[in-house]
Amino acid sequence: MFDLSLFRDTFPAFADLSVYPDARVSFQGSLADKLYGDDPWGDLQGYVAMLAVAHALSMQGKSGGSSGGVKGVVSAKSVDRVSVSYDVSATTYKDAAYFNGSPYGVELYWLIQMAGAGPMHVMGNSTVLPWQF
Repeated sequence: MFDLSLFRDTFPAFADLSVYPDARVSFQGSLADKLYGDDPWGDLQGYVAMLAVAHALSMQGKSGGSSGGVKGVVSAKSVDRVSVSYDVSATTYKDAAYFNGSPYGVELYWLIQMAGAGPMHVMGNSTVLPWQF
């Protein structure tokens, strides 16, 4: 069950009630609880739901508009007419689309991949995945 006060404590970027009113955050929390139920998350379900809410709010922007996006390392810059470019390849996932729109989404995507991967067994110089037995 999504905990609004825990969310605001865990993600202080969304603590401003005038920008992120309770109704808006709670709606996203309810949706996240439905989309990211207990299985396969177990004890992580609450955190996963909070990441989903933070990502959704970030994608909507402060006024429900555009997102701040994911920042990478500076790959190019100029001074006259001020310009800067970022290389986000190290901070995003190929084919993650929507999840790459915020740092919260990137972390959520990583957790989704880990939950779906299942256990791995490391044996000597090789890694054996469950379906390889």
